[in-house]
Amino acid sequence: MKNNTGKNYEAFIFELYQALNKDERFKSVELDVKLIGPDGERQIDVLIRYDVDNNELLTIVECRDYAKRLDIKQIDEFHSKVMDFNAKGVLISPKGFSKKAKSKAKRVGITLCVAADLNTVLSSIDIQIPLTLTIVETQFSFK
Repeated sequence: MKNNTGKNYEAFIFELYQALNKDERFKSVELDVKLIGPDGERQIDVLIRYDVDNNELLTIVECRDYAKRLDIKQIDEFHSKVMDFNAKGVLISPKGFSKKAKSKAKRVGITLCVAADLNTVLSSIDIQIPLTLTIVETQFSFK
């Protein structure tokens, strides 16, 4: 049985980073970032920073290359990270998500993306920068 070294998915994340970094809507797009949260250092696969009405907003993109669909456990883990930084979350998996994982992600405002190619991810993230703070509150749910 061949072990998954993650090298292909790492290359995929690099391509994602390169594509997002060219998007002028974003203040910065960073790969493999370490942020200090309430419980110490946390690793972020891709961190997107953008400004709305002089407020910096964050989107955390996490890529999980697992051999099977992600379950509610992985949603819980990722949700904790998203909450630590009051960010929007996007979780990407090539194998998909269980029914419970989809339900939990929808409830807590995490975007799920099943993707093995860059175009699918970029169309799924669809970050829209609103014009007023009122719209921000309706588009981004920070619970």
